[in-house]
Amino acid sequence: MLSFLSSLFTGGIGKAAQGISRGVATFTGDKVQQEANTHTEAMAVHQAYASENAQLRENRTWWDALWDGINRAPRPIMALGVIGLFVWPIFDPVGFAAAMQAYALVPEWVAYIFLAVVGFYFTARHLEKVRIGKGPSVEDVKAVLDTQKQIRAMREEPAMEDEEFQAAMADTSKPLGNKAIMEWNKRHSSR
Repeated sequence: MLSFLSSLFTGGIGKAAQGISRGVATFTGDKVQQEANTHTEAMAVHQAYASENAQLRENRTWWDALWDGINRAPRPIMALGVIGLFVWPIFDPVGFAAAMQAYALVPEWVAYIFLAVVGFYFTARHLEKVRIGKGPSVEDVKAVLDTQKQIRAMREEPAMEDEEFQAAMADTSKPLGNKAIMEWNKRHSSR
């Protein structure tokens, strides 16, 4: 009798746990299956890249090798150049100071363009792997909405004085102006 109750109790818990697991997987997905799919996709991309690279490498000429080298050169040159900027002042402080004074004459817009190009060049690969895109904060949204409200308020024309409005409405010699039409709309939409 005791074994019957114990098997009934453990079997019931096992079935309930399986049901809960299936229910959770319905909404969240199966983590093991997602990882297997990601691995399969990564392997397919790797194989496609390897076969593409093998095709490109079969009939290489010296010209192809030259351009491959040129394409690979900027990153190491820039990295070594930055390290060189820390070594240079030790050996030639006067020359370093003169060069930095010359860099001070570079216009800001040129420096910004240079920084954008270098920044894009070094971060392009990392941006593919990192998901950048936190949405704006609540404070940012409120600030933008407040600014928009202030801009709209600046764009709206001040209300017409009643005498000016009545004179514009009474003048039938010319069509109503925008200011008078806006005032008429304001007065009649509040009714």
